[in-house]
Amino acid sequence: MSPQLMGCICHLRCRASRHLSAIKDKMRIGIVGGVDRSGSLLQEVAEARGHQLELHTGVMSSATAASSLRALIARSELVVVVTDVNSHNAVRAARREAKLRKRPLRIVRRMGSAQFAALLRGLGVATRFGTC
Repeated sequence: MSPQLMGCICHLRCRASRHLSAIKDKMRIGIVGGVDRSGSLLQEVAEARGHQLELHTGVMSSATAASSLRALIARSELVVVVTDVNSHNAVRAARREAKLRKRPLRIVRRMGSAQFAALLRGLGVATRFGTC
């Protein structure tokens, strides 16, 4: 491969890296289930890191609830599904909608403020690809 082409590829990687880092700095995150009591604390953690957080209880007892779950996933850049308190139906619906919308999905058993902060720190590390 020619040096000019290598330089071009390296430049494109750096531009892509900066673009992804910018996206990850201000991300809209949707959490499905298990956030009834800890929602405000998770909201504070997200805002401290510069993210927007949307919450859904995971209750799928009505068409309105299912529609709001689909809308949350459509708006989110990352979807986190808590399985410990969610119904199987809610987990399946969230997985199906995230796959349909091509949204990154993290499935966790439980979600407290410490776990959420660790997840956000991990996102920051994953977006650093290196420099030219």
